Amino acid sequence: MIFKYRRLPAAFTVVELLITITLMAVLAYLCLAVSIKVAAQGKLAKSTRHLEMIGTALNLYLTDRNGRLPEAAGFASSPGLPGVRLYWFDALAYYLEGPDYLAQRRDRQAPRPEWQTCPARPLLPPKKDPARGQGISVGYGWNHKYFGYTPTNTEGTSGYGSRITEVPYPASTIIIGTNAEKQKNGVPMSADAAANANLYHANLSERFDGAGLYLFLDGHIQRMTPAQVQVNGDYLLKKKK
Repeated sequence: MIFKYRRLPAAFTVVELLITITLMAVLAYLCLAVSIKVAAQGKLAKSTRHLEMIGTALNLYLTDRNGRLPEAAGFASSPGLPGVRLYWFDALAYYLEGPDYLAQRRDRQAPRPEWQTCPARPLLPPKKDPARGQGISVGYGWNHKYFGYTPTNTEGTSGYGSRITEVPYPASTIIIGTNAEKQKNGVPMSADAAANANLYHANLSERFDGAGLYLFLDGHIQRMTPAQVQVNGDYLLKKKK
């Protein structure tokens, strides 16, 4: 009887194992990079939709008030809301959330509507200060430096809400945009309500790959770096050129 020996399959060499592991690592890295890019694009698209909604509400607000824009903050408190400071997004929320929105603000632990938060910015703990209002941790700010912060009784003063007719170039004037991740002095935004409600000229957002997202007064939305916004002394943020 003749015995035939079967040749055993050759095992992987060390070099082959290293090549296989390297290829797997490269593929894993590429998959991770693609998933991160897709997630970032999704957040950008979602934030764009939020600003589109805000822009629609702003147009309705302008129509109801003969072209006058809201101030950034300090609206008169509604009955049942003692000590709660209201902001520009509270004024616009009527058109997006309905007439019961302000009544719901009595519960200062209630979460804010989705359109008031930016998906690319971590949701910070809300400020629990009745004088400033609960849940001010939003992701979009008002151009308060040139369009009024707290209301006054005299039209044309620094705090008074501007009129759309005062803006010569709406297509090149920013009114709302993604606010900065931190306040100017490095204090987390959750520590100051005003920092959450306003657009700070010296500390603009870079959360979308080094750029922010901005709503212009003509209704278009644009992604821009801080340098692009601040060109020629905050040109795109000024009311009058």
